[in-house]
Amino acid sequence: MSVLKLLPEFHARPWGRRDLSPLYEPPRETPDPIGEVWLTSLSCRLLAADARETLGERWARMAPEKRGRAAAGP
Repeated sequence: MSVLKLLPEFHARPWGRRDLSPLYEPPRETPDPIGEVWLTSLSCRLLAADARETLGERWARMAPEKRGRAAAGP
């Protein structure tokens, strides 16, 4: 099984900050303060050659036996 690395998603919130260092370099496209960083959202992009794909898209085409018994259904 290969390891999937995900790009974090930055979400603006009124309680956020503009500087998240030393943990993250903030995205440049938002002037709003970042209040939440989502690390495992289904909409997180994969950090790989096929970075056009999201975690949710990869999950949908993953073999049921690789998702675990609970996710495979009855």
